[in-house]
Amino acid sequence: MSTEEPVASSADRPGPVPSVGYAFGDVEAAATRLQLLHRVFAQPSRLLVDVAASSPVGLAVDLGCGPGFTTRLLADRLRPTRLVGLDTSEAFLGQATAAMPTAEFVRHDVTEVPLPTGPSDLLHARFVLSHLAQPERVLTSWLTQLKPGGYLLIMEDEEIVANRSVLAAYEEMARALVAHRGGDLWVGARLADVEPPHGCQTMLNRLYSHRIPVALAAQLFSMNFAIWRHDPFIVGTYPPSLLEELALELARTARNEHRGQVVFDLRLLAYRRR
Repeated sequence: MSTEEPVASSADRPGPVPSVGYAFGDVEAAATRLQLLHRVFAQPSRLLVDVAASSPVGLAVDLGCGPGFTTRLLADRLRPTRLVGLDTSEAFLGQATAAMPTAEFVRHDVTEVPLPTGPSDLLHARFVLSHLAQPERVLTSWLTQLKPGGYLLIMEDEEIVANRSVLAAYEEMARALVAHRGGDLWVGARLADVEPPHGCQTMLNRLYSHRIPVALAAQLFSMNFAIWRHDPFIVGTYPPSLLEELALELARTARNEHRGQVVFDLRLLAYRRR
């Protein structure tokens, strides 16, 4: 594997970051959920990726690529010469490889640098840092993996405003699960204050309010909940009657028309290495 520029020396590399598991799973139902999530967040995702679309992209790397939906987005919007997806899930990598045979998919923990691809022209991570311990440190380590002129693009939730009690109850439970595993589901607010190290500059630091219908949000939440409601932390923390009631109410809300919207306050971040 060719590397056009040397990666950071061992003295410059941050130490290992404690690994935490992806709370929302990698079973087939999780892939289906991610497909819906990709459709729901298509608009802000395109807006973020297009920040780097003004010049040709050689190597683009999708960090935490999952089944490859965001990798496809990079291919369609940027047309990179080489495209690589990194993830720890063999199941997701298998699905991504089948869907995009022209891209490369490699099993790798994205908290570990140097990345196996060598320095990149573009790194992309959507809803990844929220599931990682020490997200600010991981973000900074990714910046060391860019070529001069390269971009790091990040999207994370900062807050979700849902005025329906069932959606708020789900969100509180999901945040508790992710926090138990060492992550922060609303990490965007923290990342907004990250100052890039010397040699890198912030190109975009924007709060983007993305509104979706209540029923669609309930559908997405219901799919999430079906995957992780049997997690040992959830089972040990909440009574079975509450879990069953939440599942039924989410499904009911997803089936019906409701006025109003759920607001996802997204933090869109783009950094460039000089």
